[in-house]
This record gives sequence, structure tokens and C-alpha cells, in this order.
Amino acid sequence: MEETTDGKKHRAIYDKTLDISVLLDEDTKLPYLIRSYENHSFFGPSTNDLFLNDYVTVKGVKFPRRFQTIYNRKHLLTEYSVAKVLVNPGIPSTRFDGPSGRFLEAHVPRRDRLYGFAEIGESNAYYRWAGQYTGTFTNLNVSQPWKDLPGVWLLTVTDAPSYHQLILELGTNVVVLDAPPHQSLLVLRWVRESLNKTVTHVWPTHHHHDHAYGTVDYVAAGAKVIALDNAVDYYSIIPKNRFITYSTNHPYTLGDDTIQATLVHMGDSVHAADHSYAHISPRCATTNSTTLIFDADNVNTANITTSEQGALLAALDKFAADKVALSATFVAVHGNWIPFAQVINVTGYRYPGTRAQDFKYLRPKCLDPLP
Repeated sequence: MEETTDGKKHRAIYDKTLDISVLLDEDTKLPYLIRSYENHSFFGPSTNDLFLNDYVTVKGVKFPRRFQTIYNRKHLLTEYSVAKVLVNPGIPSTRFDGPSGRFLEAHVPRRDRLYGFAEIGESNAYYRWAGQYTGTFTNLNVSQPWKDLPGVWLLTVTDAPSYHQLILELGTNVVVLDAPPHQSLLVLRWVRESLNKTVTHVWPTHHHHDHAYGTVDYVAAGAKVIALDNAVDYYSIIPKNRFITYSTNHPYTLGDDTIQATLVHMGDSVHAADHSYAHISPRCATTNSTTLIFDADNVNTANITTSEQGALLAALDKFAADKVALSATFVAVHGNWIPFAQVINVTGYRYPGTRAQDFKYLRPKCLDPLP
């Protein structure tokens, strides 16, 4: 018996091999729901339903023409209709051969414990599934490019360079910024083997799964999650007592005797409701101090002009309002780190001449104790 969106339970035909259930319409006896089961890293055990309706008969066979994907019996993910059903239309035999030179060894479908259907299915649904994560520990490159920020580590995986991360070593705490999936396992290992410590905190820049799906790996290793207060419900499988929260008006600041890191909600971001950035500087910043902006998805520094300009404009408005230094270094999750001024120059934004010590949330006179 399976429960559907009407709150009632209906008989279902279950295939143990495929791990799917098919529900038949009680009147027409036609399939109206195909259900698969997932173990989502945010939501836990979940159902992914494909609803079928508006059948039409073509050459003696009934075909559905309207399709809906509904998650956990309430969230509509996709909906589309079929205008015409063609039977044996004469598709060329090479149509589905794929690109030349990229053939994989043929094999029967198999499962990988690191890749659940929730992750693969979501990426495939919006045409972004590019295969499994390619990064390896051997190609993990970690450096400290900024001399006056000795506890800041820049992490790049050269055989999976799409996601850069920062690791903050602040006294006994190790804070990982952003949480892309699978790369999380490499980060945990590096911290353990190179710093002889464990990750104590993880901060996803926002809840989108390519930036947050690795959060559960850090939690499993004992880390606390730093997140916007209104975003905690996105991670419903993680116990509430594992969160440290901040709000739009009250950013979260952490650090040690030399470094201050402040996690700030973007507020009016058009990319994600909980989109935030990290501001990192010496605790007692001066005009010549290094200031870092760690940002995800507002701009790809390799293609600033083709980045989504609405998101970038909203981010620049926020940086200006928070008095982030014009001389800051922009550390993008996607793309290499560059002078912040380069982003401003490309966009033509009228940015104020703010200095490192002008940052809105800098601790006054370097006297306040940091957590």
C-alpha cells in the first residue's frame, strides 16, 4: 500500500529489482503513478513520483501525454505535456550513440553507495549530471597565499577544479567554507592528516545541493553546521542541536588572536534565499591589510561579463552597504581568486573607496573577545 497526494493509501505493484512501485487507476487500470524511493542527504527517506495522465490511443496503444514529478507527495518539481505521439518514426540508428571518443564500457545498471538516486536524479533532471566526482586526494592542492592571514588555507582539487574552498584554522577550531559533495571526503582526510585535527564547523554558502550536499559528511564526522536561521529547515535530516545560526541583521563572527571571519547573509540575493558570503581579514585590520571575500555563484571570475548580472549587481550592492574594502581579494568558488577591483571594473559599478578597517562588522578597536 502506498500513500499518495490525496492522503489515502492505494494498492501498488512493487518491483524489488528496480525498487519502484506502480499504482494503477482504479477505473481505467492504467498506470497513473510510478514511485521510486530515495535516501536524501537533507530530507532522509523520500519518494519521487511520476504522475501520468491524459492518455491517448495511438495505433491501439495508450500513451500518457501529461507528466508531473512530485517529491515527497507535495513538492511539484516538473510538469510537461506531450503534443504528439509518434510510433516508429524512423529515428536514425546512430541517434543515441553519444559523442565520439567518450564511450564507456557497457555494463548492467549498478548502484554506488556514494551516489544515491536523489543526487543523480536531481542532477539529471535539469541536465547537469556529468558523471561521478573526479577529484582525488593525490591532486588536492592546499596553499596559504596570504601572509597576514596565516590560518587561511586555499583548497583546489586539480582534477576536479570546479569548486574552490577555504579552510580556516582558528585556534582549536577548523572551519570549512562551502560543502560540495564528495569533495567533502577529501577535505576531511586532509584536515585529519595534515593539520592533525578534525573539522569542527562547516558553513555552506547556501542550500543549493552542489554547495551543501556534502554537509552531512562533516556532521557525521562531528562538525557543527553554521547556517542562516531561516535555512535550518532545508537540512531537516540534521538534528537542530548541530546548528549554529545567524540572521540577516546579525552575522556570525568567529576567529582567534589574528583573524576575524564574518559570515554575512546577502539579504536581497536573487540566487538563493539563504545566500551568504564570508569576509575574512586580520583581527586588527589596517589600510594595507588583506581582506578576502569568499563568494559562491554571484560571479565566475573566468567569465565576469557572462555571469548572471542581476545576481552580481545585488551582491555588489550588499558589499558596498557592508563597506567591504575596495582593495579586497575576491575568492570565488567557481574561478580563480582575483582583485575585487577587477570585478568592479568589468561591471562599471560605482563602488565607494572603502578600506579594510571600514568593514561594517569589524570588531571595534580589536578589543572584543571572539568565540
